[in-house]
Amino acid sequence: MGIGRTAHDPGRGARTLEAYRTWASRSGTQTAAYTGDAAWTPERRFARAFERLALPGLHRDARFDLLTTLGRLGVYDLQAGSLALGGANDVTVGAKRALGIGDPLLLERRAADLAQACAVRLEALDLGLHNWQRAERATLGLGPNAEPDPEELERVEAALGL
Repeated sequence: MGIGRTAHDPGRGARTLEAYRTWASRSGTQTAAYTGDAAWTPERRFARAFERLALPGLHRDARFDLLTTLGRLGVYDLQAGSLALGGANDVTVGAKRALGIGDPLLLERRAADLAQACAVRLEALDLGLHNWQRAERATLGLGPNAEPDPEELERVEAALGL
């Protein structure tokens, strides 16, 4: 069975949730905290929320998954414009290994180029890099037997020269 990317740490108790409530209340409402300025693009909104959600116990993967899920479900107009790479998390380490560079700006550019060449969204690349680095499969709700779309797999293989 696939693994998750949860931020839940039983040793923290409810402290992460309390920090989240404080974060949302600073903006007045949870909706205001996620949406920010009405003129912002979905990518800007994602980046700002990602940055501001750097709360105790809410690590990079959990923030990225939360914002991606909220955006894909249409709860808020959010879309990743970058992988928000940095630190020692599995996605960043996997990206450094797969893309052969450590500089964050070049790493983000190469990741964006790869996602574009494969015609996949950045969040798909994020999960792929996470799974590759861990050598385990997190399916994020699809189930352990989920298989890729054959046409999408063909595009990715062609982009990678496989």
